[in-house]
Amino acid sequence: MRAMSVLYVILGAILGWLAGILVNLLADDLPPVGEEGGVGRLRRPHCRSCGAGHTRLRVTAVGRLMSGRRCPACGTPDGWRPLVVEIGFALAFAWLTQWAEGDPVRYGLGAVVALIYGLICVIDIEHRLILWRTVWVSAVALLAVALLRSDMGWQKALWGGAVGFALVFGVFLLGQAYAAWVARRRGQPLEEVAFGGGDVNLAALVGLTVGWPGVLVALFIGIFVGGAFAIVFMLVQLARRRYDPHQPIAYGPFLAIGALVLFFFAPLVRGWLGAA
Repeated sequence: MRAMSVLYVILGAILGWLAGILVNLLADDLPPVGEEGGVGRLRRPHCRSCGAGHTRLRVTAVGRLMSGRRCPACGTPDGWRPLVVEIGFALAFAWLTQWAEGDPVRYGLGAVVALIYGLICVIDIEHRLILWRTVWVSAVALLAVALLRSDMGWQKALWGGAVGFALVFGVFLLGQAYAAWVARRRGQPLEEVAFGGGDVNLAALVGLTVGWPGVLVALFIGIFVGGAFAIVFMLVQLARRRYDPHQPIAYGPFLAIGALVLFFFAPLVRGWLGAA
């Protein structure tokens, strides 16, 4: 049994590595960088700087690391994101084998959720974008996950999605009002607010993931972690004398953290809250 457990962890890590390659490919192509149609288009794995296609060795971040971490066509450094994503997904999918406790359906559901939020976070961190195309595909996938969970169902998922959307949409409207007030005082528009339209859509995905009333807990966790990060970030910037009260921070990853914590650690969270 011990040998089989180790084998499952290894297979999970390999599957996660492949998932990381997919996330890197989508994160390179989906954001509308230089695309007239408003969305990126999927292409053969390529250099984001010059567009030259990768050789087979350079399709993976590990291969790029072995080949010198620079595009052979233009010499641009590859950056660390591809390698971090591949290693991160390999570790996460290996851990999922323990979380699933030998249940392949449970493992598959966890893998889908991790893949969705991993892709959303990578794109949001790099581009401050939560894409409509990603949201709609993710919504369908998360609803399917809810249907396959014995403790969820489509009713709880849809209620969670609606409540998540409504709550963060209210915060979004307050942010828009604040931005208008600041713009009037400064005489120029405020381009960045705490929550954008993409965060509203992401809150709906959070609700679809954890359902009702779990969406309230997930959003609280996400906003709390985001607020704590913002305070630390502000203190660091003050110490460096570079503080800007309107400096943008990607809040998508923090909302994703709330969803992932409640999805994967619901019994532990209920214990913290004193719930049954």
